[in-house]
Amino acid sequence: MRHDIPASEAVLLFSKHGLFEVIRSNYETLHTQSLEESVAFADDILNRLGA
Repeated sequence: MRHDIPASEAVLLFSKHGLFEVIRSNYETLHTQSLEESVAFADDILNRLGA
């Protein structure tokens, strides 16, 4: 919602850049954070990848 793109486009973006794997590997930390912090984490990863 933050970037005003459909969920299907977000899924493609996450898949293309391997973000699902990053989220899975950081599950223990991410599930203790707020949704906003987890979104910021994903946003930061994508920004670093130039997505």
